[in-house]
Amino acid sequence: MPSYRNSKELNIGRAGEFLVMFDLLSKGYQAFLTDQGVAYDVVLDLGSRLVRLQVKTTQKPAKMNKEYANNVYLFNVRRAGRKGLRSYELHEFDGFALVALDRKEVYYYPFTQSICRTLLFRLNTETYKTHTGQISPYIESFTLGRFLADIGYQETLPEPIHIESPVQHVQLSLMLQSV
Repeated sequence: MPSYRNSKELNIGRAGEFLVMFDLLSKGYQAFLTDQGVAYDVVLDLGSRLVRLQVKTTQKPAKMNKEYANNVYLFNVRRAGRKGLRSYELHEFDGFALVALDRKEVYYYPFTQSICRTLLFRLNTETYKTHTGQISPYIESFTLGRFLADIGYQETLPEPIHIESPVQHVQLSLMLQSV
């Protein structure tokens, strides 16, 4: 029997992809995972349009440095993770599905301008000192509804699917906790 090891980073990424799928499908959308080698991970079918999403996942908020005492979410947005040598091109996909595993939440960020290395977001539960530098947006404001409006989707949203079975909740929680 062949033995192989999945890296921790690969498992974190896969958990993020599954959480995005759960989020979209439970909201009543049709969504599909793509194969390896494609610039995007998930396709969201809006009926009149296909939306390509690149999934980026982080386990928990991080501290920028010792002087910056507040937690922020950092997402590496280069190909092949934080050590990636290539940046994504604007035409490759429509937006990022940003997964915060500690919250089991997905946030949607439109890909409308080039990004050098990382996306940085504040949390609305933290108090930040004001400073003269660029202030990062709150991650909680990047909802699916806002994302769809930002990319020009004007149609009626589908009815969410309500999960009745507590077994489904437990299965999802166990899958995400194993990461």
